[in-house]
Amino acid sequence: SQCQDWHHPGGMGNTWDKTIERVSFDQYVREKAVPEAKQLLTEYGPVSIFWWDTPRTMSEEAFDSLHSVTALQPGVITNDRLGQDHPGDYKTFERNIPERVPAVPDWEVCMPISGSWGYKKSDTSFKSTTTLIRNLADIASKGGNYLLNVSPTGEGTLLPEAVERLEAIGQWMHTNGESIYGTTASPFAQLTWGRCTKKKIADGTILYLHVFDWPEDGELLVPGLRNEVQQANLLADKTPLKTHLSDAGIVVSLPREAPNEVDSVVVLKVAGTLDVETVLPMPNEDGILILSADAAFIHNNEGSRQARVQLHDGIPNIGYWTDPAAWVEWSFRVDKPGQFEIHAEFAVEQEKSRFRIILPDQQELATVFSTGSYYSYVK
Repeated sequence: SQCQDWHHPGGMGNTWDKTIERVSFDQYVREKAVPEAKQLLTEYGPVSIFWWDTPRTMSEEAFDSLHSVTALQPGVITNDRLGQDHPGDYKTFERNIPERVPAVPDWEVCMPISGSWGYKKSDTSFKSTTTLIRNLADIASKGGNYLLNVSPTGEGTLLPEAVERLEAIGQWMHTNGESIYGTTASPFAQLTWGRCTKKKIADGTILYLHVFDWPEDGELLVPGLRNEVQQANLLADKTPLKTHLSDAGIVVSLPREAPNEVDSVVVLKVAGTLDVETVLPMPNEDGILILSADAAFIHNNEGSRQARVQLHDGIPNIGYWTDPAAWVEWSFRVDKPGQFEIHAEFAVEQEKSRFRIILPDQQELATVFSTGSYYSYVK
């Protein structure tokens, strides 16, 4: 961290020692942060990534002195956490995976394997192997990198819970690593049964279908896919699979049992340029269109508290939406013109909340008054 320091009187983070005679943050950067950054970039061989942490508002002089140090390693890439308003080479998302593909080319999710970034004796909330492997597939399917943090003890060892999970991920990757390494984002907007990654090849594309929920009827629909399937098989044991084209897309016939209960990978080799018809939600026969919270694309500002999808009584909602510059977006299709009423369910604790609904050719400003609490939803 280029900002936090519990000893230097100009660093941020020490809020308990009232005897420290404070100096400027610029002095801290000049005396402590810059020399340490230089040491890391000159005494440890080639460095590919310099990962700043805890962005804070800083003077241009402090920013320039820190940023310029990375020139000591030509070709090094840096994240977006050096200072506010300085994007770096790629964007980071902490702990939470974006619901939709972020509107930036390069990004990663940083997440601890348990609850804490550093070793903490009381931290026993380790994520399950299922969660970790599906996180990996989910992030890869959106074109991102998974940065998984593991905390060693004071003796420099890893806890058995961490080792067990890392070994399980390794076993899964030994069989399925081809579906992660060197892949790019899914061409599909949303898949009810899992995720997809892809690789471009000379005469077409390889699609890796990560099936979390194995279909009971043995029929896996790949929605909107129109390409000719040249080859289909399970990645685990190369078992060939039959496919056919339906009005809704390609249907893959699967065996009764899934090769892996966490994430079974089906490989499709398709010919030519990918031809995927976008399947957008439409009003039903009664003219009703439901836009759920978990189908929204959430646009957050880095550095603010992140609006995110969460569950209340098993129903997804968008919570922590406190940044007035954050906004959420749905894409849908209407096949005939008409007048529509918009109904929204809100839970508002404060006196009132204002929001704006924007369509391509019109917008409406609305006010929602307090519903009593964040747990009291009103339409």
